[in-house]
Amino acid sequence: MTGDRGSSYAIARSALQSGLRKHEAEHSSIDECSDECLLKAIMIQLQLESLENLTDWAQSATKSVFSSIAPLILQKWTNDTESIASDVVNSAVSILAEDCNSLIKKLKRNQSGTSAANIHIGFTGSLFTKNVKFVDAVSNKIKSLWNDSNCQLSFQILEETVYGALKMIDGFGIINEQNRSAEDDEQIMGSKILPILLGLPETELRNKNSMNLHTMGTQAAFDLMIDEESSVYKEIRSQKENICLLVEKVAAAFQNGGRLFYVGSGTSGRLGILVMLINLLLCIKKFKYLLL
Repeated sequence: MTGDRGSSYAIARSALQSGLRKHEAEHSSIDECSDECLLKAIMIQLQLESLENLTDWAQSATKSVFSSIAPLILQKWTNDTESIASDVVNSAVSILAEDCNSLIKKLKRNQSGTSAANIHIGFTGSLFTKNVKFVDAVSNKIKSLWNDSNCQLSFQILEETVYGALKMIDGFGIINEQNRSAEDDEQIMGSKILPILLGLPETELRNKNSMNLHTMGTQAAFDLMIDEESSVYKEIRSQKENICLLVEKVAAAFQNGGRLFYVGSGTSGRLGILVMLINLLLCIKKFKYLLL
């Protein structure tokens, strides 16, 4: 909901930017820095020999790779041995607490008119599961921002995946984590939670016939795709009357100076634009119509 704000990636990127600025202002060479210097410590962890190598790494690293230096920054923050690490992590603590406080206030506004209820806050992700001090810092900051004495806040560290957040939801059979495998998690997400929470239509769900597409042989995959494609035409034929009626109404609209609008979203919306362009060319070339 809040993007990269306060995330491992944001901490890593901000620390690296601050370290480079400080180095440029205070030093002429990385050799002048002690091993305790955050920038040099990052280079040692990444096994890079020069600032040029570090810059190249930063420009090509993905978010997950960039985030790999966050534990080093958190360690220096925990030990209070580096000012940049302290400033960056403390800023992340404030950002996360402020965002959480805003969400709590919104939740309370939506519950206006009901009796005061306690708010349970779950922390998930490696930032929280691997650093107790960070949990305490964020919790304390949230408490300091919250000023409703009638509503108590409680905090819990959840497991280190998206299922950690779902752990707090009743009714899906995932509260008890014992003896649950990754396959169980995937099945729960795919068959129970996502369709209900997102209200997904059948066309947006995973096709049960192609679950093992990545393990199929070429001929089996070919047959599957042809079979699935063939089923589309059956559905289209069942809508023959409606489609023909639409064509006749569109044609009549064109003859009276009307227009045709294409509406869609996501992949279907993007494909709709392609269809529109093809239709535009056909109408101009074959039927002398210009769609505007």
